[in-house]
Amino acid sequence: MVDPKHLREQARRCRGRSKTATEPDLIEQFRIWSVELADEADTVERRAVNGETHRSSGRRGLSRRLIAKKRRAGRGI
Repeated sequence: MVDPKHLREQARRCRGRSKTATEPDLIEQFRIWSVELADEADTVERRAVNGETHRSSGRRGLSRRLIAKKRRAGRGI
């Protein structure tokens, strides 16, 4: 299961990077990722409270793609 604390930490990092980035496209991308990661953390917590499991869906793959993009952006690729 995905840890909501980890997702919130990633969202916090994206918010921090959006404040230090100088290119408008990067600022916007980090802002989008921070919102999406925080939303995913909310979803994970809500499912945990409701006793649901994380369904294998397109969202899961989307999250992995976002994390990979974020890593590439952090390395300047």
